[in-house]
Amino acid sequence: MKLELIPVIELMYFNEKVETPNGAYFEFPDEWDKAHKENFTLSGFTDEFKVCEPGMSLYRLNQISDNNLSKIIALYFEEFEEDEQITDDDIQPLAGGYILKINNQNKIFPQCCGDLGDYESWEGITDPNNEYFWNGHPTPLIKQVNENIVFDLSEMNNQKENSLAINREDLKLALVQTKKELNDFIERINLLKSNYEIKDLGDKLVFNPK
Repeated sequence: MKLELIPVIELMYFNEKVETPNGAYFEFPDEWDKAHKENFTLSGFTDEFKVCEPGMSLYRLNQISDNNLSKIIALYFEEFEEDEQITDDDIQPLAGGYILKINNQNKIFPQCCGDLGDYESWEGITDPNNEYFWNGHPTPLIKQVNENIVFDLSEMNNQKENSLAINREDLKLALVQTKKELNDFIERINLLKSNYEIKDLGDKLVFNPK
């Protein structure tokens, strides 16, 4: 079994000039891809984004160009008031999370309110005594069964399987590569020309260490 844990961020920008598809991404993937592309252009992005799954708004960290990354950070800070004093507590991890990919197929996606800080939860379930898991809501319940982690997917949207089991050691190995990709992303952010005078901005937008 080839197991990967792919870090992604969720990017959703809406412009009144762009018609929003009337249905879920998995019902109208082409329409959503078209809408996302138009919204990106109107928001000032210069390079094309590569989607992780047709219709979705999740994008892999290492596939985001430097130009687009700079724009993402700029739009992130536009959410603050112009005269607002920004503290470390105000900087939260970027929305998104982690896609569990098995044998080159995306199996579990981050859900609503998931973010890059959820790496800690994925790392946590490599402990056979830990059955707490968070990947946004609705989040799958898990059970530790012998050498495996079993995910209950029955409450998840657009799932073809009700359950999924992965080997705990395989996840540990996947997390090594995931952590490397996160660290590379952090470094890219910290090296941006504009970091809004916030020390270690990349660390805060991924892990938000206190």
